[in-house]
Amino acid sequence: MNKQHQLEKSVVSILNLDGWQLNWTGEGSESWDAEGLTPKGKECVIEMKFRNKHYSTKMIEKFKYDKLIATGKVAFYFVNDPKANYMFWLNDIKMPEPVNKYCPMTTMWNNSKVLKPCYLLEESQAAMINNNDTIYTMKKEIIQKLNQLSDRINIQERDEVLKDIVKLKLSDDYEDFKKIKNKWNI
Repeated sequence: MNKQHQLEKSVVSILNLDGWQLNWTGEGSESWDAEGLTPKGKECVIEMKFRNKHYSTKMIEKFKYDKLIATGKVAFYFVNDPKANYMFWLNDIKMPEPVNKYCPMTTMWNNSKVLKPCYLLEESQAAMINNNDTIYTMKKEIIQKLNQLSDRINIQERDEVLKDIVKLKLSDDYEDFKKIKNKWNI
C-alpha cells in the first residue's frame, strides 16, 4: 500500500472515531476516497488531497467536483498541507469560475500533465480547519513551563525535568505530552 492510501485510511479512521461511519474506497473504481455516513447520519462522499507544500488556495479539479456533486450525497473535500487540515463542504460553497491548470493526466499511471479546468477554493471557505502547528505549540508551552519549574525544585527533580524536556523535544506523540504534563501537574 502506498503512502497516499495510508494517509487516506488514517483520515477515515480519525473521522470514524468522531462519529462518522466511513469506508475507504481508495483502491476501488470510485472517483472519491471515502464514502459512508456523517455523524448526523447523512450519506456522504469525501475526496482527499495531501500536499507537501502550502498554497493559499486549495485546488480541486472540476471533473472531481462534478463527480462528487452528482452522487446526490453530501460532498466533502479534505485537504492536508503543512499549515493545516481543511474540510470543505462542497454542496454549500458557491464555486468560483474554473481556471485551467496543468494537472497529471491520471493519478496513478502517467506522469504527463494536461490542462484541466479546476476550482481554486479559499481557505476561509473550509467548514473545518485544524492547524498542524497545534502539537508544536503545545510542546513549546510544556517545555517552557518545565524550564520555569526546574528553577524551583531540588537537584534530583531537576534531573528528571531535564530528561522529560529532552524526551519532549524528540517526540511528536500527543500521549507523551499529556503524560509529562500530568506528571509535573502543569
